[in-house]
Amino acid sequence: MKRELCMYEAIEKEAKKFIALRNNPTAVTLDKESIDSLSAALSEAAQEISDLAQTSTSQMDSANLAKLYQGILAAKRIVENLYQEGRAATLIQLTQQTVNINGASMLS
Repeated sequence: MKRELCMYEAIEKEAKKFIALRNNPTAVTLDKESIDSLSAALSEAAQEISDLAQTSTSQMDSANLAKLYQGILAAKRIVENLYQEGRAATLIQLTQQTVNINGASMLS
């Protein structure tokens, strides 16, 4: 159980940046260092989820964790691509769509 509680720890460390993007995405300018730290946090969370999925004894839990893993990796690609394209202002909208889609599929 303790392992499950820490799988988002890396993302939580970057929470202020995510919150700033959510609250006012057009006013927030993220520099390369911020994007790199967000990407690293998402990679670390994805690895934690992957490790947890591999040790899961429940087929349903493994499937749900696999979906979550894919969603985290998608979020990482979105962050990196939008930064490269200079379109970080649309990051929050796409991230929310990804979360909504993944959340809905996990409930199915």
